[in-house]
Amino acid sequence: MQEKITFDNLAGGALSEEFYDTLEHVLENIMDKNTDHKKARKITMTITLKTTEERDEVTTEFSCKATTAPSKPILTRLLIGKSGGKVVAQEYTKGVIPGQLLSESDGKIVDMRTGEVVSK
Repeated sequence: MQEKITFDNLAGGALSEEFYDTLEHVLENIMDKNTDHKKARKITMTITLKTTEERDEVTTEFSCKATTAPSKPILTRLLIGKSGGKVVAQEYTKGVIPGQLLSESDGKIVDMRTGEVVSK
């Protein structure tokens, strides 16, 4: 007696493997904190069957497509101005005065240009 064709044994298990790989990709996207938790994710599986004129053979193609949530945009603020006739920009850092070279944080003095601790 021939084995019944199932999701798990079609194409030597390749169909179910394709699905589970796609599902894993979607689940990783769901766990990514850089994506919007409210966006729905979707897996679309397409199975196409084509037969010969004699109808004694069927070519079967299948694919899985994932629709995932895109990464959230990364936001920052830039301070811009002119210096010596040229436009300059600097990323805004809360608590740092534009042009400030040193900052004290947790009792450490930090060089704001390099991020290095210069004194304790």
